[in-house]
Amino acid sequence: MSRLCRKSQMISQSIGNRLIEYLRQLIKEGADGDILIVSIGNHYVQFLGPIAGEAASLYCEVVSNESIPGLVSEFQASELRRLGFEDPAQDAMRTGYGTPNFSREFDASDPDALSEIVRKTLAIFYDIFGLNIDLQPEFSLELKDLEGEFERRATKGWPSALTETVKTLRDSGVVCQTVLFSESHAVSQDGRLAVCSTYGCIHPEDSFVIWLLDLSRKTVLAKFEPIIGLRQKWPREYMIDFEKQVVHLIYDDVLNHRYSFDGRFLDTERWEADRLYLANISPYGYRLLDIALERLKRVSGSRRESYSEIVSILDASLQKSLSANTQSRVHRTLGEIYYRCGDNTKALRHLQMALDLNPSVGVKRLMGRLGGI
Repeated sequence: MSRLCRKSQMISQSIGNRLIEYLRQLIKEGADGDILIVSIGNHYVQFLGPIAGEAASLYCEVVSNESIPGLVSEFQASELRRLGFEDPAQDAMRTGYGTPNFSREFDASDPDALSEIVRKTLAIFYDIFGLNIDLQPEFSLELKDLEGEFERRATKGWPSALTETVKTLRDSGVVCQTVLFSESHAVSQDGRLAVCSTYGCIHPEDSFVIWLLDLSRKTVLAKFEPIIGLRQKWPREYMIDFEKQVVHLIYDDVLNHRYSFDGRFLDTERWEADRLYLANISPYGYRLLDIALERLKRVSGSRRESYSEIVSILDASLQKSLSANTQSRVHRTLGEIYYRCGDNTKALRHLQMALDLNPSVGVKRLMGRLGGI
């Protein structure tokens, strides 16, 4: 019997309806190479456009920058299989090449099938990966940049500014497979400026970057990699403040980063707090450990107050998903901190937990000093 907590059943129906509309658009107008991405943080469910002659079939992959395939738990893997997804090894055995992600095909010929796809998509985010129901999915429809293909689709509802965006990139020598347009795509009120992102470019430096374009002059005003890399998190929306010469990258209700029109990051003073926020909303504890270790390098002495925030961050990381070896590293770090502060009882307890998780963690010498071995 499944041990899932059915949080997905609590999600607003409007979210499911939006996903259905995107799926219908992908089925109706999409082609091989087009893709619909549904994402929450670093977790993605992506649907590929139908191949010619197979309009009723949607290929779907479950992608997570942090958990597929190496760190997905046995429970999560079994639940994905229960929903009909093949793991990478199964897929490779069946097809001869496979993908690095859990994948399956959906038959979308029956209109009722879309509701089933929505149900399983939400279950992946909220039930299998256990994301908070306050985190809502973001939807991105990506269109291949093939000569004539974008213009054809632009006449079916996409703003004409998007066509001009593709032309401006081409005229600037940017050769890419995919220009990403989503609900977050921004065009200034006068239609002169546009913001977009690209990947799959012939020149790697043109991939996973933000572009600010002057459509009236068909020139690139700025090209920059945001401080939160696009591989890590996509902005929910963009805003162009022409008066202040600022582009806003809005990720959620908390994260709103400003960049100048020449691509300079303007919120350096708050970046340390934002890094901690990103680490805290992740279901995994690896970033919290990285932040704690960086801060530990700047602290010395034996005053416990100097280490209190670092200890809190390390404790928080242990409440999230971590591999056994990484948990061992966290406990070793806590043991060393308590040793510095003269609390040998707590130091020995954490060092023992580190050793139990990984016999090669390298704590025996310190434990010997404390009389633990």
